[in-house]
Amino acid sequence: RLRHGNMPGVVDGTCDPIPGGNIRSYEGQSALDANAGPWSETLIFANSRSMRFPDLVRGKDTWFRVRARNIMGCGPWSDPATIMVT
Repeated sequence: RLRHGNMPGVVDGTCDPIPGGNIRSYEGQSALDANAGPWSETLIFANSRSMRFPDLVRGKDTWFRVRARNIMGCGPWSDPATIMVT
């Protein structure tokens, strides 16, 4: 789930936590084109309820994807979600 952040150019997000997966962190990326990319540098989030994507281009539809990480490594990327950045 995506929502506009408190500051311009910021998007906050959340996702459902993965039960029993011993998740250590979540990773997220953004892109202006979900099919062609390029995807941004990977951001690390401590939990599924505190994802913040700063310094985004305002007035553009931006795509986001996340994945979970545990001691075994990273899971697959989520399906992309989009929101227009304000």
